[in-house]
Amino acid sequence: MPSAAPLAPVGGLSTLLPAAPEHMANAVFQDLLLGLGHTGPQWHLVMPRLFSGPGKLGAQRGAPASVTMAQAGTASMQPQQWRDAMELVQNVGAGALARTIAQMAIHPLDTIKTRLQVSSNVKNLQSWQSAVAASCRRVRMGGLHLQLCNYAGPFGIGDLYLGLAGAVLGTLPAAFLFFSVDEGMKRMLSTHFNKDRRDMVAHMVSASTAAVASALVRVPSDVLKHRVQAYVFTDVWQAAASVWQKQGLRGLYCGFGATLLRDVPEMTIQFSVYEALRKAGEQHPGQTAMSHPMLLGGVAGATAAVFTTPLDVVKTQLQCQGACGTPMAALQHVLSTRGPAGFVAGMGPRVLQTTLLSAIFFTCYDAFKRRLAQHRAVAAASSAPRHHQLHLMHAQQAAAVATITRGSTHASSSCWRQRKGQQLLIDTAEQL
Repeated sequence: MPSAAPLAPVGGLSTLLPAAPEHMANAVFQDLLLGLGHTGPQWHLVMPRLFSGPGKLGAQRGAPASVTMAQAGTASMQPQQWRDAMELVQNVGAGALARTIAQMAIHPLDTIKTRLQVSSNVKNLQSWQSAVAASCRRVRMGGLHLQLCNYAGPFGIGDLYLGLAGAVLGTLPAAFLFFSVDEGMKRMLSTHFNKDRRDMVAHMVSASTAAVASALVRVPSDVLKHRVQAYVFTDVWQAAASVWQKQGLRGLYCGFGATLLRDVPEMTIQFSVYEALRKAGEQHPGQTAMSHPMLLGGVAGATAAVFTTPLDVVKTQLQCQGACGTPMAALQHVLSTRGPAGFVAGMGPRVLQTTLLSAIFFTCYDAFKRRLAQHRAVAAASSAPRHHQLHLMHAQQAAAVATITRGSTHASSSCWRQRKGQQLLIDTAEQL
């Protein structure tokens, strides 16, 4: 029987389909699958291939169906990779914001701790230390003896907020760098070493690495902040100009080694204790109060502060003195001026400071992450119907393939079948 007359061309797709072999027709529908993806049509990937000129399209249609399926698999992975990247950015942003908020809240305690730990000939600092010492008195509460002091000193409450601008300007980028490295290390350990992100070893390695990275930003900020808090300079801008003029970049990184000696164990202890307590709380779901992030964070912060206060004394002494020295020189200076008791100077304010800092941070961080997770869940739910619609319409696409291929082998009804298959294809594409 004579072959059916070809259809009038209506674009590359209609021109090729009547005479296309079955694997070519299947490739057309794989292109439709590629275009759908998981979050809606990706026509910017498909249109140039479906409706390009006959020559170019024909050459691409000649490729095996397995190649097209591989391309479809790659494209379907893109939305998941995008969601993973967005989750990483959101977690890092949540951590940086939570840390900055917590640092602002406890800044007065940080100022008190700094002034108690530093030995200097600055007149205002000596006046403050003398006034605080004179105001202290022991109070007995039950079996406890508390020492209450007027830490506002002779200059008032507002004086405790000196250096706040430097704290904020340094904490935000340092925290962003910390959580970027922390999240990246956890993902790397999970991918390449099959380590659970919540594993104790993963937390210790990621927190230690992140502490080293964030110190690159944190140390210059601490140098300027501490010198303002100790009355060496009136503001961070004056401190930055003076340090840079007299000591250069090296002056901004005074105490870098001592900071690492303090921060690495402190961050490791803090995050490890928090995760251990959180896991223990999950085993007792009925005791919700015992697993609250504020309580767990406070305990973790207090534990880390107790063990690292001597290291913090050495770091603060190095960063507040006029010339950069070594941790060993600072240690000897503390011993010679205050004796062994100098290594626990300011422990009370520091434990309280770190406890509140950690409690506020973990509370805000947990709240931010939960909120962002809810937004991601809503976004995923809104895109779910499109994903399910792909499976529902696959049968229509298969029917169109069968109709077109049967039309090419049975000449008596080929024209009708070909047109019917093409219409099914067009209707499916319009619905999607």
